[in-house]
Amino acid sequence: MVKVEQLVEQPEICRVSLDAAIEIAHPLFHELSNSESVLYKVSSERLAGLPSEDRLAISTLLLTDPSRSGVTVERYRIQAGKLPEDAVDDDSLEKTVLLWATDATVIPSLKVPEGTEADLMTLADSLQMRGRGPVIYSREEVDQMEKLPRTLLKIDGAANLANLERIKSALSYVEANGVEQPIVATVDPFRILKDPERQKVSDFAPEATNELELFVDSAISNGFASSDQNRYGVRFLPDHSSYLEMFHENGTKLVVLAPPQQTRADGSKQSGVYNGYNSLIKNPQIVSEDFSLSGSGVIQITSSHYGPMAVMNNLRAVDDLRVTLNSYRVIGDNQTSRTAQAHLIEIGLTANALLEAVGNPRIAEALLE
Repeated sequence: MVKVEQLVEQPEICRVSLDAAIEIAHPLFHELSNSESVLYKVSSERLAGLPSEDRLAISTLLLTDPSRSGVTVERYRIQAGKLPEDAVDDDSLEKTVLLWATDATVIPSLKVPEGTEADLMTLADSLQMRGRGPVIYSREEVDQMEKLPRTLLKIDGAANLANLERIKSALSYVEANGVEQPIVATVDPFRILKDPERQKVSDFAPEATNELELFVDSAISNGFASSDQNRYGVRFLPDHSSYLEMFHENGTKLVVLAPPQQTRADGSKQSGVYNGYNSLIKNPQIVSEDFSLSGSGVIQITSSHYGPMAVMNNLRAVDDLRVTLNSYRVIGDNQTSRTAQAHLIEIGLTANALLEAVGNPRIAEALLE
């Protein structure tokens, strides 16, 4: 009897999330294919600042087999600068793969090379780090955003004064376009505020000790009031999520959700975006009786220069959860005080998030088409 294996068809990646990620990934890919790129200058200065013995780490980029897999092939066949497709490793499977390792403590800080600030900001603009759409918008541009049905405004909880700004961004969208369902904010009550942060928020949140309490006080400063007599009182859900409800003086409802933190199969922490989506899937009733994340539009409220990272986290989250959104956009406060240096750090983090995303073969194939 012949055993027939049934192939399980993989669901398609959420198209709108993929398209949003392509808007960020392709400018990065284009920049990295240009040897005159400001990112090459950043990398060169960083490598030049390494101790002499560690500078040889760059030699892996000059190898035809950068992974040092040990494949043996005739020298004349590698003149093109790459291994032939039919090259075979005839050594044992147990052979150790050697990789260059550099002590992270001696790597120079990431910094903008002198005279490249304008180039760096041009790149930041191509990644929509200061808004301008079509995926990431600044708060000042909310009236340019198309109003779409079943749109959920989802605020990412944050540190210091960022919650104040993000709530203002959400309210700006509500004023310009209205909203059909409650705003949802996701926060981490286990992030304890340290003394410097407590000092920064003491004017409006003198009693806040964690991120949830800071968000509640930030919402109160923006015209919301808690529906519970206990200022920070929460209700618990079966999956260990907790939440509280607040209402704005204009009638807008806000749900402050604290989802459990999840981990990936490799033990690494899931993103806050994943945790929030996961909790909304399991507890749709906190939004409305007929709410379903799949088929909804999402507007993620963060800071505009965090937008590209938000886009990447959204793509990975919806793919892991097999969710299909109807639309996906980002609104952020565009702080003009953020320098080229601040944007460079976010570009580096976005590039790393993109690298992690393409570690998933499904996402890699879709993004690299």
